[in-house]
Amino acid sequence: MRYLYGFVLLLFLGSCSFKPTYPKETLLEDLSRIVSREFHIDNMKTKIDGNCIWIYIPINQLMDDQFQLSEESAEKIRQISSAISRILLSSDSDITFISMITHDANGVELRMLRHIEDVKKVRVWYISYQDFYYRSDVRMDFNPELIGLKTVNSLINKTMEAGYTDRDLGKYILLKKRNEITEKFPADFGEIKKVNTVRVGDNEALVYIESGYPARKSLFLINVEFSEILKNLLILYLSKKEEASAEAGKAGRLPDEPAKENAALSYPVIAGYWEIGEEAWPYEYREYRNVDMWPGMTYSKAIKFNEFISAQIERKIKLKFKDNDEKWKIKFKELNVYYLESIIEVTRDMYSLKDPDYKVDPDHEIALIAAQTIKNYDLDNIQSLVIHTPLWEIKKDMSVEELMKLKPVKWKRIRKKADFTMKDMLLMMFIPNYRGGRITSEAKEVSPQEKWIENYRMRQQQNARKR
Repeated sequence: MRYLYGFVLLLFLGSCSFKPTYPKETLLEDLSRIVSREFHIDNMKTKIDGNCIWIYIPINQLMDDQFQLSEESAEKIRQISSAISRILLSSDSDITFISMITHDANGVELRMLRHIEDVKKVRVWYISYQDFYYRSDVRMDFNPELIGLKTVNSLINKTMEAGYTDRDLGKYILLKKRNEITEKFPADFGEIKKVNTVRVGDNEALVYIESGYPARKSLFLINVEFSEILKNLLILYLSKKEEASAEAGKAGRLPDEPAKENAALSYPVIAGYWEIGEEAWPYEYREYRNVDMWPGMTYSKAIKFNEFISAQIERKIKLKFKDNDEKWKIKFKELNVYYLESIIEVTRDMYSLKDPDYKVDPDHEIALIAAQTIKNYDLDNIQSLVIHTPLWEIKKDMSVEELMKLKPVKWKRIRKKADFTMKDMLLMMFIPNYRGGRITSEAKEVSPQEKWIENYRMRQQQNARKR
């Protein structure tokens, strides 16, 4: 099968071996032109950073009322994915990763990171679309620029109302270091003259605000990184908010949004605040000092192959155990995967099951996923897999040779002891208050027959223990 894949791929790429249809020098222009001409999408932003092409596309509504991708967003993602894969397969570029980020007006964001080899394989049907999904790094998160702007605007509105104290401000501004942020956000901020935002990380953005009279210039560092549970709740709320507003508008009334919005957006996303002067710009963000350049900036970062593999293995483990949750009932307290030069290291901690339905070795399943990933990407440098608890109790330490010999196991169901035997069931039909070899306390008198049954049952148990 591997040779067939190579042969089909060779035929597929044969026409662009010497003269690429889409040269790397005009790759971004070609992509924008095709997407605009064929799919009428004109608001896409693109950038190449090292070995990764970054694609940003805003969408009206990312999620539907069932908390699934809306038809519009799914169709746009499919169209752009199809265009970029066509172009890259007929180009001489050295792109290794494709990062696509979509977001809606509420700030909910979908990030997708894919390896070009997986894109090639799914295009020639060497792998299934389900396998392609498992190999992709797909995450639902927040757009820090939009959420940050909403939060800062909410903060400004409150401070302009009067009666805002340092204690209240503490709900919004987190101290990066003790006593580093000491100034209270000004209550007399004045009329807003300029607001700019720029993304500086996966979960971070800067918000710049300038007012006319009294003249002030302020800079906020926004962080929207939360726990998985809180993140899911907030995403669900934000995805429902637009729908609730639309329904309220149809009914001829305004929705009761302010209280809800403050509750949803008052989580502490402001990680830093600076009053900006000529020399007061934070040194760590010196490259963003020219605020007028922010609208044209597109965030990107270097993608490391080992981090991509680590995230993929971790994602596959979570999906595997989630798909089998009804049978295995195994949940992780902690799960981290690291690809360190020649070792794949898995740190895991699970909730203990008192009465499991299936006898499952979770570390065997983890090892199988690691082995399959090594095969998928021909990771020749991997020498071993180590699985351990957070306290470094080693659960598995396997060489790559052992990993390659692993086979899937069909886990057996653990048969639970029946509460009643067939004999008990028959006796229960004829003897009142009989419950599994024992007369319940409801019986006022014990008949000779019942006493004999109880003694017989006890002798049977004693004989079984001796054997």
